[in-house]
Amino acid sequence: MDRKDVKRQIKNYIKPVKKFLDCSKKNRQKLYSIMEDSAREYLEHTSNAESSTLKEYWGDPVSFVKNFMDTLEPQERGIATRTKKKILIFSILSLAVILLLAIYLLFYHASSNITLVYWDVY
Repeated sequence: MDRKDVKRQIKNYIKPVKKFLDCSKKNRQKLYSIMEDSAREYLEHTSNAESSTLKEYWGDPVSFVKNFMDTLEPQERGIATRTKKKILIFSILSLAVILLLAIYLLFYHASSNITLVYWDVY
């Protein structure tokens, strides 16, 4: 099993429980490297190992991820959620400002006799 196949198996293993993996990208990469090393070691010592046996070796994905999250320091947990919330709030505020600006320009233009764009077509 080559390196790309091992990484694909790790991603497939983590995908259903990714929502529980609430940490920084650095810590996610750390988890992936730990799992990759673990998978390589397992595949080297097991003669007839296949990719399907990796799931059996690692066990339940939910408990695996929760155990990893328990090893992190408290301030490291929840970083991803806080970042996502900040991005969401910024996006909503930006959209509200753009919408208010568009409404203001629409009503301002409708109440004035100013032509914003003048096309002279011959």
